[in-house]
Amino acid sequence: MTRIILALFIMFPGALLLALDRSVYKSLKGELDVLVNSAGDVWAYSGKGGYVFKFEKDVSGGPENEIFVNFSVRPNVWQVFAGGENKILLGEVEFASFDFIYSKKENGQSRILRSYEADSYAVPPFEPFGKYVLAQIITESGIDSEILKVGVDTPKSKFDDLKFGVESENISWASPDVQVITLESLLLESDASWFSFEPDEAYIKYGYYRLRGDEARFSAFESSFTPKVALEALNQKLSVTIRSENDAALSSSDSTRPRTSPVLPSPDTAEKSTLQPTTSLAPETESSSGLPFMPVAIFVAVILGIALLIIHWKSKKMAEK
Repeated sequence: MTRIILALFIMFPGALLLALDRSVYKSLKGELDVLVNSAGDVWAYSGKGGYVFKFEKDVSGGPENEIFVNFSVRPNVWQVFAGGENKILLGEVEFASFDFIYSKKENGQSRILRSYEADSYAVPPFEPFGKYVLAQIITESGIDSEILKVGVDTPKSKFDDLKFGVESENISWASPDVQVITLESLLLESDASWFSFEPDEAYIKYGYYRLRGDEARFSAFESSFTPKVALEALNQKLSVTIRSENDAALSSSDSTRPRTSPVLPSPDTAEKSTLQPTTSLAPETESSSGLPFMPVAIFVAVILGIALLIIHWKSKKMAEK
């Protein structure tokens, strides 16, 4: 069934892109590229791609709201895009579940603080088993990050306050209007809709978000909906957005192109032109006499054939005498 839906989408590339920009789809493509070559556990445990969450909020103090997008395959990681037409990826921030905690900054900007404890596989700039306070400030041009090492750049009390949720500077955002859609619906259904999401209705299974009542739906997904199939559908959406943007650019250039006045014939030329028959722009396939070429050719061939038969018959009679 999913392959049929995918085929229909390819046949009708004008399908709506469900309020996500090409830059957001490109970000999702990076996630799917990784999953195509992975062992498959993330795909299976997340509910075959799970959900896509999004909401808008001004956190940079700029004229447009930033757009936050989360893919179930990476829990707690929110990708932040600039508002407006371009929707440039600014970077990533992390929130525990849907608890949007931040610290106010000047000029309307937000500083997001969180504690981080590295494990034995830590890579620079983190040290194995090191404790850190991570600070991120979202601006209109990107996300400025700061890594504060506990005991060196910040006291342990700051780390503990963040870890146990008692940091005095932190303030929870008023719950944003989070919208959600399943990844399968986003990629394979041209008329699928987003719906409002209530964090209290979600629960965690295998480390991934689930909405109550969706377990049976995920179980019913056909096994043919794989990361590869999802990536093929996503690539089709990307090609559609590129074509749409190119068509819009061509239309814009046509509308701004200076128009030239048509060259009108003189009265004498006009009189002569009315006496001329209308001709087609297609290459000529008929004889200059106006007779249909194929019927004439067939008629000539038949006459020649009869003439040859008569000549052959007369020469045979003369030979017999």
